[in-house]
Amino acid sequence: MKKIFILCSGLILAPSTGWTGAVSAYIAGSCGGIQSNSSMQLLCDDPIQSCTSTGVGVITDGTYKNYDNCVVNSANVILCFEDTTDGALACQLLKKGGCHSDYVGNLVSGPTTSASGTGRTTKVYTEQLECCQSTTCSGYSDGTTLSAAPGALYSHPKSCGTDGTCSDLARGIVTCAKGYFSAAGTDYTSVSSSENPATKAIALECTSCATYTNETDATTAGLRSTSASSCYVPAGHSETDTTGTWQFTANCNYTP
Repeated sequence: MKKIFILCSGLILAPSTGWTGAVSAYIAGSCGGIQSNSSMQLLCDDPIQSCTSTGVGVITDGTYKNYDNCVVNSANVILCFEDTTDGALACQLLKKGGCHSDYVGNLVSGPTTSASGTGRTTKVYTEQLECCQSTTCSGYSDGTTLSAAPGALYSHPKSCGTDGTCSDLARGIVTCAKGYFSAAGTDYTSVSSSENPATKAIALECTSCATYTNETDATTAGLRSTSASSCYVPAGHSETDTTGTWQFTANCNYTP
């Protein structure tokens, strides 16, 4: 016997904030290998830490300073923005606004002997940040299905160029599609441009809600579901038993 309870949920949309101009950032280094700076390593290991009080240290023009508004771009370069309102906003836009570009800005000063560009100052283009702020170039592409891993989607991040144009990057992520959940409990896995997305997708163990719950119409609210409790039977679904036919008046979540 299936255990189902009714659960209603809502969505809160955060208001957008205005962008006022270009802003300076500093190249702290790049991710890959062991970092000497523990705050930098934390940021590389968990990019969600971006734009928080990470205290990443940068030496610019011989002066050492810690920056809180640091973010890792898709080329694994760490950019630390100036400690201003615009700097904090720019960091958040690059982190949350869908701006996954490899772009590191327009280098204007700093040491030229470092291959990684560490310590160099960069100016980020206003056009790119305005593109990041818009809803037309945010998040990921709709995704393509993978025959080797049914229920998985391979999506590419949308990237804002320096001139404000939007395009898809070669790298991406694999998630479980709508109507599926990850039996491995993983919401997504990253795929580099040189990796096979199907191989990465298999590890997600995307499982059909319809099959798992034995309810044909069972589905999920969207992508990245990580447990069977994400499955639900939508409002309007009809059931028939010995007493007759009845219909759900609200979404009913599955309880494993």
